[in-house]
Amino acid sequence: MSLQHIKTGNRVEIHLNRGNDIKYTSLVEENYEDGKLLLYIPMMYGKIIKLPIDEEYSFTFVTENGILKYNALIKEYVYMDDFNFMIIEVKSEIERVQRREFFRFECVLPLKFTEVLDGEENDKSLSDGTIQDLGEGGIRFLSNEDIEVGDRLKFFITLNYDRAVAIGDILHKQEYPKSNFKFQYRVQFFDLQQQERDRILKYIFFEQRFKARKDREEVSMDD
Repeated sequence: MSLQHIKTGNRVEIHLNRGNDIKYTSLVEENYEDGKLLLYIPMMYGKIIKLPIDEEYSFTFVTENGILKYNALIKEYVYMDDFNFMIIEVKSEIERVQRREFFRFECVLPLKFTEVLDGEENDKSLSDGTIQDLGEGGIRFLSNEDIEVGDRLKFFITLNYDRAVAIGDILHKQEYPKSNFKFQYRVQFFDLQQQERDRILKYIFFEQRFKARKDREEVSMDD
């Protein structure tokens, strides 16, 4: 088996292999290059998820060389530098995965966007929106602008102290006539540049770590 393409910061999806759709997300911290990897312990709804040790799970890695899938065992849990990790041992050969949908991170972020017509963008005429979830594959956002399914837009996404720029297509539209925002849209990014992808993943990574640390501090105060 070859793990050479798996790098620190690569996102991971963990599937339970039990005939259901339950999955957890994590990030690679270190590749030991001996068939073992150090991953952050996954979280869901702000809670750390510790899966049983020595059971086999499916791990899907999003890398620069594509989406790679392996079966692996969770060997042990370790605590280092104020973070919880798990060590996994890969037990299968590589399987390459073709997939359009990616993990979405729930958040509230300001958004600017403009329509792309015949390949031309009008960056001087920007509309406003609010992002509800974000991933390397696309976004879900609210806006009062009436946009048609299939329209292509250019998005300017504020990420704390950084900004990502992406082109995307409207896949789904939902009307909320009595809400502060009249429309909700789901977007799939089109040909997202690697540097923009990295900005989005970096934002998600640090927000997840910040939330995990905040949750631990709240638990300590309760104790």
